Parts: sequence; C-alpha cells; structure tokens
Amino acid sequence: SADSVHSIRWIKYFSLNTDHKILWISAKNPNHETFVEYKKLKKNIKKYIFNNFKNIIIVSKKLIFLRNSLVHIHYLGWHSLFLFFIHKSNKIVCTPWGSDLLINRNRLKNLWFNYLFKRTNLVICDSTRLANVAKNFGKDKTCIKICNFGIDTKIYKKKSSIFTSNKNIIIGSNRRLEEIYDINT
Repeated sequence: SADSVHSIRWIKYFSLNTDHKILWISAKNPNHETFVEYKKLKKNIKKYIFNNFKNIIIVSKKLIFLRNSLVHIHYLGWHSLFLFFIHKSNKIVCTPWGSDLLINRNRLKNLWFNYLFKRTNLVICDSTRLANVAKNFGKDKTCIKICNFGIDTKIYKKKSSIFTSNKNIIIGSNRRLEEIYDINT
C-alpha cells in the first residue's frame, strides 16, 4: 500500500541499492509520510494506483506482460487477486501482516490462500504463528522465513531485570492506535 511505511522502506531499499526497475502498485495514494519519500525516489519508480476501472486495466496489462521479475505482495488482502495476472515466470514473495490471515476468515478466503501459497516462492512472516498458518495452507517450511519486525518479548517480561530498577521505562510504537496493533495482539 502506498500509504504504508513498510512498503516505502522496501521500495527505497531496492531503489537505492539495486538497478531494478520498480513498479509500485497500490490501492491507495501515498500519505504525507510516504509521499515525501516517494518524491525523493520518483525517477526510479513507476507508481500505479488502482483506484478506478481504467487504472485496474492498466495494472492488469502491466502484470500480464511482466516476465522474469520479482513480485512482492505486501499484505494479502483483496488486491492480492492481481496474482491471477502475474505470469508464471515471475518469482513471487508474499508478506502477510497477520490481520489478513487471522481475521475474518471464510471458505472463499481459505480457497484463495491455498492457491496463493501454492504460487508463492517465498513467504516472509513476522512470527511463528503466521508461519504455521502458511504451513497449514500447504506452504513448505523451507519456503517460509521469519523476520521479526517487532521486539523480542522475552526482554519485556515482568520478572525481567529491566523492570526491577526504579527508572522510568518508556516503550514507544510507531503504529497507529488501531485495535489490531494493541498490546494484546
């Protein structure tokens, strides 16, 4: 998503550190934060926002004729349906966020996830919980990598020495205050 700090970080890395051509396909326009970064990288990136029928057709055509490329599906929401247009010569990496796999599951989504994980070459998860869900959808464990995006919760146990001092401890988060990102999840 063009309004995701995660997406712009991936794009910035590949834009600055490789000579790859980058197509940024998103359902949303960049927000203020991501637009500032995008403006700096604009010459290296082609951005497509599929917010209307015309743009959906343009994006679909781009994907149909794309060959021998790497496609990263960042979040497995409805826009991951563009996978139908991606030629089999392309390598596919997907990064589920958790909310896409764990919330509001139904029979249709389960069928889609089965297909998606069969087509995917690599799955990047941020927890063993998500890795196990990917395995349950038939993805071989050798094609799943865990990359912890968060913190090591073992450090922050009540009995940990970090909490036994009289010092004030501040734990910050760059997440929006949405229910899915609360402490309990």
